[in-house]
Amino acid sequence: MVAWRGYEFDMKDYEIFLQLKNNPSSTLHEIKSAVNTSSEISVSIETVRTRLLQMKEKGFLRVDKEITDPILGKRIQTEIEVVYLPHELGLRRQHVFFHQVPDRKSLNKLKLLCDEHPYTHYRTVAYSRGAVFYAQFDIPPATENEMKSLFEDLQKQGLFESFQTQNSLYTSKIPADFSQWDKKSNTWKIESALKSEPGLKQSALDIIWDKMIEHEKEIPSLPALELKKKVSLDSLDKLLLRELTINSKIPKKDLGDHHNRDPTTISRRVKKIRKSVAPDEQLYYDRSVFDLTYPQAIIGYFRPNSELNNSTLHHFVRSKLVPFECQLVSDEDSFVLFTTSSPSFAPEFSEFIWEHADNVSVLQMQFDSAFTYYFYHENHNDEIGWKTDQSYVRDVPLAALRTH
Repeated sequence: MVAWRGYEFDMKDYEIFLQLKNNPSSTLHEIKSAVNTSSEISVSIETVRTRLLQMKEKGFLRVDKEITDPILGKRIQTEIEVVYLPHELGLRRQHVFFHQVPDRKSLNKLKLLCDEHPYTHYRTVAYSRGAVFYAQFDIPPATENEMKSLFEDLQKQGLFESFQTQNSLYTSKIPADFSQWDKKSNTWKIESALKSEPGLKQSALDIIWDKMIEHEKEIPSLPALELKKKVSLDSLDKLLLRELTINSKIPKKDLGDHHNRDPTTISRRVKKIRKSVAPDEQLYYDRSVFDLTYPQAIIGYFRPNSELNNSTLHHFVRSKLVPFECQLVSDEDSFVLFTTSSPSFAPEFSEFIWEHADNVSVLQMQFDSAFTYYFYHENHNDEIGWKTDQSYVRDVPLAALRTH
């Protein structure tokens, strides 16, 4: 058995983690059954319970901690959070890059803006030509002009040199494929199987790409994401969605006590939410164990008449031909490819895109500075829908900057 770097875990821990990663909401019994069925290892429910507890105690899984939510009050945050789909709520996820932030003061102001803006979903810092501030906003389509005006106002304040937005009309996302992790050598199999070769093409990914193009006679066009016109959640559902984006493991009884509902009602509502708008979960673990320590964003524009176009690039990602976590967002003209891979393989992604697209830039992202915001239910009113007025979307966040 091979010890995991720094944690001294064995193969039982590894198999238990794999099942948890595949389905974070699994019960102890489900994990036990999956491990015993899919591997040569036999574990009991008590073994699963003990090993998961040790993973948290040693810090491999994110440890539980008490937080004070400004709306819900004291809550426990665990290693699992629900991930909602903005388009199922009628929102468009807008990816924004604020380039060449000049100093720490400007960076802090941009962080403050995100903290104050009601539609912020995520923020972090990246580096390319100097510092880049990256943020995601889940916005009603009617607010796009106001958001652009907001960014222009921030630019006039000298907080950054330029900004770039990428709308997610098309999205593809795949997780890391741990079946391609070599447990003996503690490396990814693709790292030893593929090497960049001298010649006309630079990236080892071109070998995989060429095989895909050769074997796929016709790659279908990708349908654009359709935004739901009506939100199917009521006031209680939206509060529960906020709860689940803090901690998807919170017991139904606790949710019932917090919201004055019986556990049966809560259970029914949670199932509705998970099925309709939040089918996925995020598991927080120490990625360095698997050498997944190099997150990057590769920005580019589709080249006319190139084999790499909107349909083929999404097909490439969805085919899971590369074992690393990838997320692709695009429109008909441009795209951003987010990857999290080993440091040794990361340049392969960059070189491959550079070979096939125009105006390519590569950003090294920071895990440590990343922050995901909980779902903000007060953006939506059951009667009028999503709030879209200029004061709410633009003026109030700007005013918050002036008071700090």
